[in-house]
Amino acid sequence: MKRLILTIIVLFILYFGFQIAFRFQSQGFVNEYVINSENREYQIKEVYTANTEGETDSYHLTITVDNLVYDYSLYKNLNKMGKIITDIKASGNCIYPIFRNNQQYFDITCLNNQTQTYYHDMNSTTSLETFAESLKEYSYDKSLFEDSSTERAIDNNIYFYPDNMISSHYVGIQNYRGLYTINKANPNEIYNNEIFRKDIYNAELSALINNYYLVVDYESSYNFNRLYAINMKNNNVEEIENQNLKISFDSYIQGAVDNSLYLFDTSNIKQYEVDTKSMTITEVGNEDTKILYYNNGEWTRVNAYDAVNNKLYFVNGKETLNTTSWDYQVKIGGQITGNTYYFKKSGNNYKVYKSNGDSTVITYLFDTANIDSMQYISDYVYFINGSTLYYYSDATGVRRLYRNSELQFNKNLKFYIFE
Repeated sequence: MKRLILTIIVLFILYFGFQIAFRFQSQGFVNEYVINSENREYQIKEVYTANTEGETDSYHLTITVDNLVYDYSLYKNLNKMGKIITDIKASGNCIYPIFRNNQQYFDITCLNNQTQTYYHDMNSTTSLETFAESLKEYSYDKSLFEDSSTERAIDNNIYFYPDNMISSHYVGIQNYRGLYTINKANPNEIYNNEIFRKDIYNAELSALINNYYLVVDYESSYNFNRLYAINMKNNNVEEIENQNLKISFDSYIQGAVDNSLYLFDTSNIKQYEVDTKSMTITEVGNEDTKILYYNNGEWTRVNAYDAVNNKLYFVNGKETLNTTSWDYQVKIGGQITGNTYYFKKSGNNYKVYKSNGDSTVITYLFDTANIDSMQYISDYVYFINGSTLYYYSDATGVRRLYRNSELQFNKNLKFYIFE
């Protein structure tokens, strides 16, 4: 009898072990379930995507009630739990999902004409304030979406907002002598990497390759054969040099693939690869051999004059979409777990929206006067507006990170972000 019981216990352990292993190694799951709350029936579709090439592990949540559809993407692991929503509170067309782990991932969400708007972006009303107050027993905290005003002076007219840092993000911001790096690993959270002895007002030939910020030697005359590589994780600076080369400043960056940056010299009609793994510069294309071209995973060789007559940039992940309804529309990330961002001109600003995956529900995010500086990482958008570098996520709203009056006057100053 004892042997039988022991065998049953072992079989149960093996069964649940296989179930857990399958869930952690599978490509995800789909759950459809119903939550009845306050005399309303909520249909929930929960799609978890994992271990899928080109996609980000994440949840896609669709909530349907009374012909209204709410839509969320959650870039969290949550130990691959299923049925992560346990309750939903509502006031009119506004809902607040309550998660199994009692964490707050989204603000109160209001829906109007298939457009979602979060409470922190709305003009407050008495009914909404009363609703928000009632949610405190479910650990709702509106302050999680408030921008910290605590700033630290770095230099003349340069300020940093340490309370708004995202701990997993590394940010680099150009200045006239080099690069500021912002991350939790820095001893003072922000560090000034000075690599030039004179002011460089337009360091256009620069880029981020993995954790390396690359910039050409702008103190050279006419031509260059050296780049500087700043490791943004530890601020170490290395020189990448090939004394046999003379690369014209009449060059442009075509793109980055894996560990390498690709430059095209329009004056000499030559293409160069800057490899951050071997720290080398190598000619990889010219008029005779043609030049390398990268399009979302596919390498080909094309006529070098294609890159002379028109700037020939690599295509890698970011997809600009044709649209008649919006002023600009761009798809970021995978087809299943990516986001589509929409931009609509409104006076002197653009209103910015997004949709998740293939959803038709759009969410209002923020207004900005400048859409050229947008950079996207997971569910975050970083952008410069006026003299300030901001970021946005559904979990934080809009927050300031860095302010420099020169950003408003010199549009050549760029920033870089990775995690």
